[in-house]
Amino acid sequence: MAAIADGGRRSADAGPGWRRGRAGHIPRSDPGCTIFVKLWQFDPDDQEQMDVDLTAAPMVPDPGRPGVQRTDLAIRDYEQVALEQWDGGTENELGDEGGIEILILDGELEHSGDVYGQHDWLRWPAGESLIVKAGPSGAHLWRKRGHFNEIRVPAQG
Repeated sequence: MAAIADGGRRSADAGPGWRRGRAGHIPRSDPGCTIFVKLWQFDPDDQEQMDVDLTAAPMVPDPGRPGVQRTDLAIRDYEQVALEQWDGGTENELGDEGGIEILILDGELEHSGDVYGQHDWLRWPAGESLIVKAGPSGAHLWRKRGHFNEIRVPAQG
Protein backbone atom coordinates (compact mmCIF):
# COMPACT_ATOMS: atom_id res chain seq x y z
CA MET A 1 0.00 0.00 0.00
CA ALA A 2 1.09 3.56 -0.63
CA ALA A 3 -0.69 6.13 1.49
CA ILE A 4 -0.54 9.85 1.06
CA ALA A 5 -2.06 11.70 3.97
CA ASP A 6 -2.08 15.03 2.19
CA GLY A 7 -4.64 16.82 4.29
CA GLY A 8 -4.73 14.74 7.41
CA ARG A 9 -2.36 13.30 9.97
CA ARG A 10 -0.93 9.80 10.03
CA SER A 11 -1.24 9.72 13.82
CA ALA A 12 -2.09 12.14 16.56
CA ASP A 13 1.48 13.51 16.51
CA ALA A 14 2.59 13.26 12.87
CA GLY A 15 2.09 15.73 10.01
CA PRO A 16 1.05 14.96 6.45
CA GLY A 17 3.01 12.00 5.19
CA TRP A 18 3.67 9.16 2.80
CA ARG A 19 3.76 5.55 3.92
CA ARG A 20 4.95 2.60 1.93
CA GLY A 21 4.36 -0.75 3.50
CA ARG A 22 2.69 -4.12 3.50
CA ALA A 23 -0.44 -5.29 5.20
CA GLY A 24 -0.14 -5.76 8.93
CA HIS A 25 -0.53 -2.18 10.03
CA ILE A 26 -3.63 -0.06 10.35
CA PRO A 27 -3.27 3.34 8.69
CA ARG A 28 -5.21 5.96 10.56
CA SER A 29 -5.70 9.66 10.80
CA ASP A 30 -7.61 11.54 13.46
CA PRO A 31 -8.95 14.20 11.06
CA GLY A 32 -9.06 11.86 8.03
CA CYS A 33 -6.89 11.45 4.95
CA THR A 34 -6.75 10.04 1.44
CA ILE A 35 -5.26 6.56 1.07
CA PHE A 36 -4.18 5.38 -2.36
CA VAL A 37 -3.97 1.59 -2.48
CA LYS A 38 -2.34 -0.17 -5.42
CA LEU A 39 -2.56 -3.93 -5.82
CA TRP A 40 0.63 -5.85 -6.64
CA GLN A 41 2.70 -2.77 -5.93
CA PHE A 42 5.57 -4.74 -4.41
CA ASP A 43 7.64 -7.77 -5.25
CA PRO A 44 6.48 -10.47 -2.78
CA ASP A 45 10.03 -10.58 -1.34
CA ASP A 46 10.13 -6.81 -0.75
CA GLN A 47 9.26 -6.21 2.91
CA GLU A 48 10.79 -2.73 3.31
CA GLN A 49 8.67 -0.22 5.25
CA MET A 50 8.97 3.54 4.66
CA ASP A 51 7.34 6.47 6.40
CA VAL A 52 8.08 10.03 5.23
CA ASP A 53 6.97 13.17 7.05
CA LEU A 54 6.11 15.41 4.10
CA THR A 55 6.35 18.57 6.22
CA ALA A 56 10.06 17.83 6.77
CA ALA A 57 10.89 16.46 3.29
CA PRO A 58 12.62 19.20 1.27
CA MET A 59 11.32 19.98 -2.22
CA VAL A 60 14.26 20.74 -4.52
CA PRO A 61 14.28 21.99 -8.11
CA ASP A 62 14.49 19.18 -10.67
CA PRO A 63 17.54 20.15 -12.77
CA GLY A 64 16.19 18.42 -15.88
CA ARG A 65 12.69 19.90 -15.71
CA PRO A 66 12.31 23.67 -15.19
CA GLY A 67 9.21 24.57 -13.17
CA VAL A 68 9.25 21.28 -11.24
CA GLN A 69 10.31 20.74 -7.64
CA ARG A 70 10.42 17.28 -6.12
CA THR A 71 11.30 15.20 -3.13
CA ASP A 72 12.36 11.62 -3.76
CA LEU A 73 10.43 9.14 -1.64
CA ALA A 74 12.10 5.94 -2.86
CA ILE A 75 14.85 5.22 -5.38
CA ARG A 76 15.77 1.69 -6.41
CA ASP A 77 17.48 0.09 -9.41
CA TYR A 78 14.08 -0.52 -11.01
CA GLU A 79 11.88 2.34 -9.75
CA GLN A 80 11.74 5.92 -8.59
CA VAL A 81 8.90 7.33 -6.46
CA ALA A 82 8.68 11.09 -5.93
CA LEU A 83 6.36 13.82 -4.76
CA GLU A 84 6.39 16.71 -7.25
CA GLN A 85 5.14 20.29 -7.38
CA TRP A 86 4.72 21.75 -10.88
CA ASP A 87 4.40 25.51 -11.45
CA GLY A 88 1.36 26.69 -13.40
CA GLY A 89 1.76 26.19 -17.14
CA THR A 90 4.82 23.94 -16.82
CA GLU A 91 5.03 21.45 -19.68
CA ASN A 92 7.17 18.30 -19.72
CA GLU A 93 7.59 15.13 -21.68
CA LEU A 94 7.48 12.13 -19.37
CA GLY A 95 8.45 8.60 -20.22
CA ASP A 96 10.41 5.64 -18.97
CA GLU A 97 11.46 2.28 -20.32
CA GLY A 98 9.68 0.80 -17.30
CA GLY A 99 6.44 2.85 -17.48
CA ILE A 100 5.04 5.71 -15.43
CA GLU A 101 2.16 6.31 -13.00
CA ILE A 102 0.92 9.67 -11.74
CA LEU A 103 -1.61 10.40 -8.99
CA ILE A 104 -2.71 14.04 -8.98
CA LEU A 105 -2.98 15.24 -5.38
CA ASP A 106 -3.99 18.81 -6.19
CA GLY A 107 -4.26 21.04 -9.24
CA GLU A 108 -4.55 19.86 -12.83
CA LEU A 109 -2.56 18.23 -15.64
CA GLU A 110 -3.52 18.37 -19.30
CA HIS A 111 -2.68 15.73 -21.90
CA SER A 112 -3.88 15.76 -25.52
CA GLY A 113 -6.76 18.12 -24.72
CA ASP A 114 -7.99 16.14 -21.69
CA VAL A 115 -7.77 17.74 -18.25
CA TYR A 116 -7.07 15.58 -15.20
CA GLY A 117 -7.67 16.86 -11.66
CA GLN A 118 -7.40 15.91 -8.02
CA HIS A 119 -7.25 12.14 -7.41
CA ASP A 120 -7.05 11.28 -11.11
CA TRP A 121 -4.55 8.55 -11.86
CA LEU A 122 -2.60 8.29 -15.11
CA ARG A 123 -0.77 5.13 -16.08
CA TRP A 124 1.48 5.15 -19.14
CA PRO A 125 2.98 2.01 -20.73
CA ALA A 126 6.62 1.03 -20.58
CA GLY A 127 8.74 2.53 -23.34
CA GLU A 128 6.24 5.25 -24.32
CA SER A 129 6.15 8.94 -23.45
CA LEU A 130 3.51 11.60 -23.00
CA ILE A 131 3.54 15.38 -22.93
CA VAL A 132 1.66 16.88 -19.98
CA LYS A 133 1.11 20.47 -18.92
CA ALA A 134 0.19 21.75 -15.47
CA GLY A 135 -2.97 23.82 -15.14
CA PRO A 136 -2.84 27.56 -14.37
CA SER A 137 -2.52 26.97 -10.60
CA GLY A 138 0.06 24.18 -11.03
CA ALA A 139 -0.10 20.57 -9.94
CA HIS A 140 0.99 18.58 -6.89
CA LEU A 141 1.50 14.93 -7.73
CA TRP A 142 2.87 11.55 -6.75
CA ARG A 143 4.91 9.94 -9.54
CA LYS A 144 6.27 6.42 -9.83
CA ARG A 145 8.36 5.34 -12.79
CA GLY A 146 10.41 2.43 -14.05
CA HIS A 147 8.56 -0.41 -12.35
CA PHE A 148 6.15 -1.96 -14.88
CA ASN A 149 8.71 -4.46 -16.12
CA GLU A 150 9.12 -5.69 -12.52
CA ILE A 151 5.43 -6.32 -11.70
CA ARG A 152 4.79 -9.97 -10.83
CA VAL A 153 1.33 -11.38 -10.17
CA PRO A 154 1.39 -13.03 -6.73
CA ALA A 155 0.99 -16.82 -6.64
CA GLN A 156 -2.56 -17.90 -5.89
CA GLY A 157 -3.36 -20.32 -3.14
